[in-house]
Amino acid sequence: MYIFYMDKLNNELIDYITKVTAQLEKGYELELTEFFLNHQQLLVLDRINKEGPISQKDIASQLNLNKAHVSKIVKKLVSLEYLQAIGQDGDARLKLWTTSFTGIQVSTKAFEKISAQNQNWAPELSAAEVNQMIRILSKIKLS
Repeated sequence: MYIFYMDKLNNELIDYITKVTAQLEKGYELELTEFFLNHQQLLVLDRINKEGPISQKDIASQLNLNKAHVSKIVKKLVSLEYLQAIGQDGDARLKLWTTSFTGIQVSTKAFEKISAQNQNWAPELSAAEVNQMIRILSKIKLS
């Protein structure tokens, strides 16, 4: 009986996390259209901004994303002139990436918009409640 109850709770939790994620993504997409980015692309840009110079492999590992998906995102960010390559010509996997001046500006402005969006959906959560949620959610195993 206990296992069935825990399975039911886990399913409810996963269902709720999925709904919250979908709602956030929808709001983020609207906020990010002026930058020609989606949320995952912004996360990659931000990671490069904070950790760069950084390889695509390290980005994929740190953000728990597929390497091929990171490659597509990097190509898009390069086409928008948000990134600069450091290193060898040729194979993008061997290059290190850093943000351009434009990329830094876009990352900063986009996160300001997202922060405002976040205040709309969770204005009543205290800092302690947010920290508690982070601690709880960080126990979920990621592949």
